[in-house]
Amino acid sequence: DKFMKKNSFEYEIAQWVNDTLPEDGKIISGLRSVSFIENDFIPTDWVGLGLSSEINIDNLNNYLQIIKNKKFDYIVLYENDINDHRLKNCIDEKFATSNNFLRATRNPFNRNNIQKVEIFRFNYKRLPDCVR
Repeated sequence: DKFMKKNSFEYEIAQWVNDTLPEDGKIISGLRSVSFIENDFIPTDWVGLGLSSEINIDNLNNYLQIIKNKKFDYIVLYENDINDHRLKNCIDEKFATSNNFLRATRNPFNRNNIQKVEIFRFNYKRLPDCVR
């Protein structure tokens, strides 16, 4: 565990998410290292892609429909990422804020960044109208 915390990107953050959320919580995750998350999750990657020219609007609508049908009820974001997030209008109150985490990386010279994450309640019932 000590090795993973020091060398595995977002491992310690994922552990905090696992310890903080209820077991039945379903997560929309802005984290890259989702393999460490124990709850059901869906990444936020499609939101940005769907609103660009990289994929068509039907694919975005399918993604949003999955979120709505499976009733994803939390979203995990880095601190302050909510301000410009495309799902901001779907997000309700803050559920939890982490302590500071040292950015884990294999490169020992890149271990100087401090980061926090926030968990918010997510209102899937507002989809797709809340997407900006």
